[in-house]
Amino acid sequence: MRVMVLGVRWRRDGWLVGSLVLAVLIVVVAARYPSRDGEQVATPPDSVPSVAPLPDGVLSRAELVYACVQGCRPVVLFLDGREFEVPTDASSTREVTLSPDGRWLGYPLGTGFVVRDLLGHAEHRSGSDAVDRRLQAWAWTPDSSQLLLAEVRDGRPEAFVLLRVGGPPDGAAWPGTGPPGGGSTGAPANGGPDVGGGTTEVAAWPGHDIVGVRSPAELLTIRPDLPSGTRVEAGLSNPAGTIERWFTVEAAAHLRPGERIEPTSLRFSGSGYDIVVLDASNGPVAVLRFPGPDSSSGAGSPGGVSRFDLAGPGTGRWSVLGVGADGRAFVRNGPGGTEVWYLVGDGSLRPGRALAGDAVVVTPGTARN
Repeated sequence: MRVMVLGVRWRRDGWLVGSLVLAVLIVVVAARYPSRDGEQVATPPDSVPSVAPLPDGVLSRAELVYACVQGCRPVVLFLDGREFEVPTDASSTREVTLSPDGRWLGYPLGTGFVVRDLLGHAEHRSGSDAVDRRLQAWAWTPDSSQLLLAEVRDGRPEAFVLLRVGGPPDGAAWPGTGPPGGGSTGAPANGGPDVGGGTTEVAAWPGHDIVGVRSPAELLTIRPDLPSGTRVEAGLSNPAGTIERWFTVEAAAHLRPGERIEPTSLRFSGSGYDIVVLDASNGPVAVLRFPGPDSSSGAGSPGGVSRFDLAGPGTGRWSVLGVGADGRAFVRNGPGGTEVWYLVGDGSLRPGRALAGDAVVVTPGTARN
């Protein structure tokens, strides 16, 4: 099984001015996972006569991607109010992804996957040679410098590759052996910015799922067969899949009758982690936030956990999205339309964009929906 990084290219007003083709990367087969005020309303694309396709060139940071529930193509909405149709053939808007900082837009195209720089001219294209598999965005690093791609068959990931879309964080160095074939690491070309392009093979610890990734290449894993309940066994591993630290999230003291935590919702959040609480009807009702295993309290210890309830004006059905620069995102679909909410650092809920009608939404940091 092979995942191929097909190239990094530079666009100048629609013209391709340089191209770097990377060699084939053999990926280890592994077990598998500014309108800000809510008052301005955007209209889902089923009510719009036409939306222009996403143009080449420098744009701005994206606020979100959305579409109507059925039969509509996804539209990317920018912080400056512009919106364009995403050039994807994805069967679901949920296959589109945005980096946590809103700079990078990723989407399936044909048998491959494209990651587009919205603030520059770079574009990363990856593909798979397996006819019965497809590439899917799995997880972003919180600093938006890397995207974990999974080669998926029948809903299950069978291989992973970590794509570097930007330079490493300050003072850090990328792990692994560099890009496939010993080619360029994605260093600036023609005086342009560092847009990455290198890759790292990634494997999961046997019997565990990858639910998050943090730079330079630290993976957050859980046991996939562990049911929703009061505790989660998790680990931090390196790209080879070796667990370097185990920890347990204990949530029983912070749950109300009929509630449970959802293991697959575990995510890096700031210097610690958060996990979503579900009620008896499987709807999200709260977030538990806790420090990392190196803290004095310890991950999941009763004294280190904070609970934040999802309470806001109005009624509707809550859904969980990703963790971006504005915090953990949620969507509430109700009679009045679709509302985006953010659980920010102090635990308060802040309203985001409101969409008229029932919409599918992807916010920055959302992947593997």
